[in-house]
Amino acid sequence: MGLCFNYSSNANLFFRLFTPELLWTSPELLRDPETINKGTQKGDVFSFAIIMAQLIGRGPPYNMPDMTAQQIIGKVRKPPPLCRPKISISDVPPAYMQLIKRAWSEQPEVRPSFDELNQQIKAANRGKDRLELYLVSFYGSVRL
Repeated sequence: MGLCFNYSSNANLFFRLFTPELLWTSPELLRDPETINKGTQKGDVFSFAIIMAQLIGRGPPYNMPDMTAQQIIGKVRKPPPLCRPKISISDVPPAYMQLIKRAWSEQPEVRPSFDELNQQIKAANRGKDRLELYLVSFYGSVRL
């Protein structure tokens, strides 16, 4: 469980060497290098939210080209202000945006479980398969 690394007791060296890999790591794990090797399910939910943002934005994690990975990790570790990926609201259905925001919450206890994520994603997609079938049927019946 969790994105884990073995690291020396020198946390600063660890963060400098592994910064790009840490872009998906939750803030609470970044703040306590002792827990990075263990990981948590709530930390994995945070990572999932970062990946969802990447998929939506079709870009790198956080999509902040003016900042280095080390700078982003520093801001994620020590808010305020809260540092999260930039997502264009117009690219995301509201149900997904709400889910992503809960999943990357600063407080791990606010983040949903993976079961909850699965249920909410299914609910957000409910009826879309049927709509796709209707569209295929409609386009198949249209004569040019």
